[in-house]
Amino acid sequence: MIPALQAILDVLKVPFIKELASDELSQVPNMPLAFNALCLLLKQEISIDAGHEISIEEAEKLQEFDKVQREIAVTISVIASEGVNEIRD
Repeated sequence: MIPALQAILDVLKVPFIKELASDELSQVPNMPLAFNALCLLLKQEISIDAGHEISIEEAEKLQEFDKVQREIAVTISVIASEGVNEIRD
């Protein structure tokens, strides 16, 4: 699942290019759905019992999940900053 999520994040970082005037009207309303889904993943926590010793596999999965959460934050930042330099200049 993590490679698939990583691929989705890579696609989301590519700036949206309108091909038709109606593209903005059809695609922009979908953005809140995408952001809400990403925010749910950011809020997700993996609970670990205090007395439970973590295996190597579990530690690797936790590291992968942490990496994906950081990548989600970067993706949201990239999307949010799109066009800011043009507006500032």
